[in-house]
Amino acid sequence: MHNLTLFHDMRLGMRAKVAASSLLYQKLLKLSQSSMASTSSAQLINFLSTDLGRLDDFCCIAPHLVIAPLQTIAILTILWSYLGTAATLVGFSLLLALIPLQSFTGKLSGQFRAKTATQTDTRLKLTTEIIASMRSVKAFNWEGPLGKRIFDARSNEIKALSNGTFLKAINISIFFTAYRVVCFACLVVYVLHGEQSTLLTPEVIFVSLALLNRLRLTTTNCLPSAIAMTAELLVTCRRIQAFLLLDEVEKEKATENQLAQSEKFKVKAEHVTAKWSQTKSTVLNNVSFSLKRGELLAVIGPVGSGKSSLLFGLLGELPLISGSLKMAKNTLSYASQEAFIVFDSVRNNILFGETYQAERYQTVIMACALQRDIEELPEGDQTMVGIGENQSSKGTVVQLSGGQRARVALARAVYRQADVYLLDDSLSAVDAPVAQHIFQKCILELLNGKTTILVTHQLQFLEQTNKILFLDDKNPDIPAFVGSYNELQRSGKLKDVLQTIGKNSNNKTEKETSKRSPIYSHLSTTLNGLTSIRAFRKENRWSEQFTSYLNDHSALWFFYLASSRAMALFVDWAVILYVVAITTTVMTSEVITGSEAGLAITSGLTLTGMIQWLIKNFADLEGQMNSVERVVVYQVLEQEQEKSSIQKIVLEKEWPSEGSIKVENLKLFYNNNPVLRNINFSIYGGEKVGIVGRTSAGKSSLVGALLQLYTPEKGSVISIDGVDTTKIDLNLLRKSISIIDQRPVLFSGSVRFNLDPFGVHSEDRIWAALKSVELAKKIQSFNFKEKLDQEVSLTFFSAGELQLLQLARAILEQNKILLLDEATSNVDMQTDALVQKTIRKHFFNCTVLTVAHRLSTIIDCDRVMVLEAGQIVEFDAPSTLLKRGGLFAKMCQKTGENMYEHLRKQAEI
Repeated sequence: MHNLTLFHDMRLGMRAKVAASSLLYQKLLKLSQSSMASTSSAQLINFLSTDLGRLDDFCCIAPHLVIAPLQTIAILTILWSYLGTAATLVGFSLLLALIPLQSFTGKLSGQFRAKTATQTDTRLKLTTEIIASMRSVKAFNWEGPLGKRIFDARSNEIKALSNGTFLKAINISIFFTAYRVVCFACLVVYVLHGEQSTLLTPEVIFVSLALLNRLRLTTTNCLPSAIAMTAELLVTCRRIQAFLLLDEVEKEKATENQLAQSEKFKVKAEHVTAKWSQTKSTVLNNVSFSLKRGELLAVIGPVGSGKSSLLFGLLGELPLISGSLKMAKNTLSYASQEAFIVFDSVRNNILFGETYQAERYQTVIMACALQRDIEELPEGDQTMVGIGENQSSKGTVVQLSGGQRARVALARAVYRQADVYLLDDSLSAVDAPVAQHIFQKCILELLNGKTTILVTHQLQFLEQTNKILFLDDKNPDIPAFVGSYNELQRSGKLKDVLQTIGKNSNNKTEKETSKRSPIYSHLSTTLNGLTSIRAFRKENRWSEQFTSYLNDHSALWFFYLASSRAMALFVDWAVILYVVAITTTVMTSEVITGSEAGLAITSGLTLTGMIQWLIKNFADLEGQMNSVERVVVYQVLEQEQEKSSIQKIVLEKEWPSEGSIKVENLKLFYNNNPVLRNINFSIYGGEKVGIVGRTSAGKSSLVGALLQLYTPEKGSVISIDGVDTTKIDLNLLRKSISIIDQRPVLFSGSVRFNLDPFGVHSEDRIWAALKSVELAKKIQSFNFKEKLDQEVSLTFFSAGELQLLQLARAILEQNKILLLDEATSNVDMQTDALVQKTIRKHFFNCTVLTVAHRLSTIIDCDRVMVLEAGQIVEFDAPSTLLKRGGLFAKMCQKTGENMYEHLRKQAEI
């Protein structure tokens, strides 16, 4: 009966855990944007891996909260019949005295559990951030300070775990000592207070020992464990409750804000004012516009003006303070600014659950300029992309470039048949010819007749749109401008926008395990792409996939439960047969005394629990060793060169002093596919070089090779100031080069930590760097006392402001070489101009390599390097390249007649 009952208890725990997991996931799908900002994938994983595990344990131990008192009464009654009142009361009193101690330890256990859960959340969040941004961690040479933060977080977690373990040790010690103390006391009192004829017969001794042993299990093990587990479960319930009470998206209001079918407009905004939360500033202020069927609206404006927030409002993700934002009852499709890529094939990433239609699929591929990229992939559109579990078992997995990711996300949005398309800066991550192709073939032709809202910084396309919405956070009291290109031109606003282009170059005098793993992975992926999932109305599909992963795991878990109980039942029968054999032997023997018989039978009965405990511990050990095996697997992965053994030459203290770069015969392969082919070039110290080329031409790979993030083929030589960088310490190399990456990162921590993780710069220098990038006022406006030392998150900054933070960090580092890898792709022209102006001011005597798709960013460089299919096809001054009429000239011509003329004039200054 015990094993059967325990099996049902464990099955109940499994069901409760599955139900709670499903509930958490359903809540995740409904989180508002402000709630998403306060939720990390690490926290969700901790819920499932640790917190919900308490449900399993509680269901097994909870019955003892009722059974223990009943068992105690029954045992004491039987014990009284053997030992009498005095001895029984003494034994019971001793056990009763332990209850306050056990209650206290149970309460402490709950407190320590809460602290442990918080520390685990912190440690997992840090670990997840670092792993997701490992390229940046290595490029910044931040392994040391970030590693220390993880070590400190783990130390705090271990400290909290140690306190809980200490309490368990106390309970275990009570469990083993109380039995002997109580037995001794009861028998002593029995002898001293009994009648003259009272003797310690074998019957009295062994019956009393058996009863007290059972009482020990009940009062010093089962009951305290049940109390402690109840306290821990209450902590878990409070944590889950806090998550379940987070704000949700207001889908009901989205339904109320639908335009009538008779309405001539498809989208209509009237005096919209909105903010993400009551504690945040307004992101949209008095915005009004309307769109008819087939109209194309371009949304422009500086960084932080609310362009993406407007799309979130249309998606029902942004709560409105006043005004109305209505859409006709129709289907909607969305391409996010940060491309959402699932660990799946390229085709499935584009289809995203939609039915495959070959003709439309090919049309979309061509319109989004993906045909060539797919042909170059090892398995075509069946090639696996993204990051996920068990990649080695999925064949060749390719990491897409930023431009490829953006076009796959755009293709997904366009493939879906919808009436309204929301495209958030889908052209920024691609080069000018590809942007022109996408705008013409995809937005103008394929989406012809569809209502489209395009957030963009590509001003050359404005003239071909029906309407333009200009948002400006600098003048919150002035309503947002909306009108045609000609109206914008007549209003004078276009002049203000276009003037920012000239700021780039007019100032030429300043020129310079297991099944659980898919569950956790699915949780993280869902949180990262939640906006896209909801925009495509794919919540049910993702929920079904999560349920499928849960079912797979539950099937294995149920098999484990059944097999463990079956083994326990087998052991019980084996022990019963053993005890029967002992009893039979004792009863038939004429030489075995009563005391010896009692000892034999009592010891035999003890074997039941001991053998089960032994088998359970062996099984647990084997399961825990799986974790060790996974760690060992990571240890044998190919690693970077041992930093301590690289340095073979002695460098000058001020290396590099000039910043000259020479590359010879550079070859680089990804998964046996060449990405850089025999690259040769020289760059003088202090020279400003622009690097352009089609998406996946090898631009970012070249930047990675300069930082030794990738291992080039033998024979490749990269020298800085005449020193072969493969022969020096990686730490020294990477700390000598500053980089502003195309995907800015913000690690959990303060502004100070994200700018100066090594703590070597004064506060005045940090504020000066922030002032240089015009972020000082922003940070001083934060609602906390310690402006630089208060922890911040991504919700505090826009994508453009994150890039400016990276620029401030580079200013603090003062290195002789600065690499900009698409650093301004997601910012407006005004911010781009600020970045270029700041670089000319603070890095005028430094070597600057700028990878860019926006040609106005690099048109005033000393030379421009043009890459195509991993090779240098042109490398000269921009004016020379324009006169030559090669690939660079064609790229400039693709920007449009007016922009081309502007670029030509800037190149000749």
